Amino acid sequence: MSLTLFLDTTSNAHIGLLKDGEFIGFEKGSEQKASQKFHYRVYELLEKNKLKLAEIKHIFQMAGPGSYTGMRLSEGFANILEINDTRVNSLYHFEIPSLLGEMDYTFISNAFKKEYFIADYTDGQLSKSLVAHKEFQSHKKLYSHEAFEDIEASSTLELIIQNPQLIETAIQNDTKRELYYYRALDDEFKVKAAQS
Repeated sequence: MSLTLFLDTTSNAHIGLLKDGEFIGFEKGSEQKASQKFHYRVYELLEKNKLKLAEIKHIFQMAGPGSYTGMRLSEGFANILEINDTRVNSLYHFEIPSLLGEMDYTFISNAFKKEYFIADYTDGQLSKSLVAHKEFQSHKKLYSHEAFEDIEASSTLELIIQNPQLIETAIQNDTKRELYYYRALDDEFKVKAAQS
């Protein structure tokens, strides 16, 4: 029996449990302060399925894009379990459609500071950028890992839930991505100099 814990804190805190490559439990997060309940929700999901954390041999996490604070939540949890020989693998949300054969699309995510993070695929070639909210336009199929009030986009989270073989393939190939933040950390946490 192979058990994998799915963690996605790129937008909200989503958790899932896979047994032999199929989801046996999945909880979408919607709370604002995900960090307050995250560990409890993981343990609750395991308890509901009569499992202990020690039985989890793989963690699969979404490595971005996302905010520093949000993604460190799942990364910190995974790092602790990795010390005890739990294997950690990951992918980016923006690459999910391409792994399912899409060649031309745009992934969009709210990067805060009145900007969107854009990952644009044209003939399978990827380009990434930050674009001001008011300047964004796309004529391609849109994907995102979050919901927008004024933009219609297909959910990459739903694609993952419907295609758990993506997770199994990433585990088999030992795929592990570095965390992808919207901005370099120096830019994200830059303190504006006091004006004299």
